[in-house]
Amino acid sequence: MLLASMMMLGGVTVSAQDEEKIEELKIEIKVLKVELKDKKAKLKELTGGDEEYIITDDKDFFIKYVEVNEKDDEELGYYYEFVFEVENKTDRTMNIMAEDVTIDDDLIDEKMVFLSEEIETNAKGEIILKFKA
Repeated sequence: MLLASMMMLGGVTVSAQDEEKIEELKIEIKVLKVELKDKKAKLKELTGGDEEYIITDDKDFFIKYVEVNEKDDEELGYYYEFVFEVENKTDRTMNIMAEDVTIDDDLIDEKMVFLSEEIETNAKGEIILKFKA
């Protein structure tokens, strides 16, 4: 009987610890949502509009800017990731590459920019331009 009581108490302790962790995660999520809202507002201020906007929409291509993310990994280190939604409306596969990238009219060193994506005929997809900070 004593052993059964101890097991039940141990289960309650673990459950209480799990509930505490769950509450901590909920608080972290709320904080991240506020940060995301602030970053979206800052992005809107910088771009002068919504965080999503169309770059081109013609007979050949549709390209829409979606978002920018800050990233850090072992291979590239710290970089920015610009995400675009694209549609290839042509009847041939296209390779999209970045060259002559500028920020505020300053040309960025081509070794700092990475984009080479293949978009199939009449396909939609996502392309990511990486800019090493």
